[in-house]
Order: sequence, then structure tokens, then C-alpha cells
Amino acid sequence: MTSNISKTIKETFEKTRKEGIEEGIEKGMEKGMEKGMEKGIEMIAINMIKKGKSIEEIMEVTELTNERIIELKRRINNSIMECKNKECDK
Repeated sequence: MTSNISKTIKETFEKTRKEGIEEGIEKGMEKGMEKGMEKGIEMIAINMIKKGKSIEEIMEVTELTNERIIELKRRINNSIMECKNKECDK
């Protein structure tokens, strides 16, 4: 009887452990996909900024906020300034 209880506990533990691992992997994949989508949208916005598109156009296409687009513009401008200071083009 004790061995049956022990076996049941072990089987339940293993099943629960396996389900937990599977759920963790699934959530991790979902989060990774979300991050990838966010990065892709940001790259589209950056390309649009570089092509001189208006903030309104970028907002419409990417659904990013005005604040996020301005932040991306600053990041681009800072990169350009750093490059000029280091003479990247030469």
C-alpha cells in the first residue's frame, strides 16, 4: 500500500513538473515573439524616420506612440552625432 501511494505521488509530481515546464516554454516563446514583433515595428519606424516621414505617418503605420517615435528619433540623432565625433565615415 505504501509503495502504491509513493508511486502515485511520484507520478503526480512528474506529471505536474512536465506540465510546468511545457507551460514555461510556451510562455517564453510567446514573450520572445512579442519582443521580436516590437523590434520589427521599431525598425520600420526607424527606416521611416530616416526617409523623412512625418511623425503622424509613422504613428499611423506602426501604431507607436508619439513619445516612442520621438525617442527613436533622438536615438538616431545621438548615433549620428557620435559617429560624426568619431569620424565614422572617414
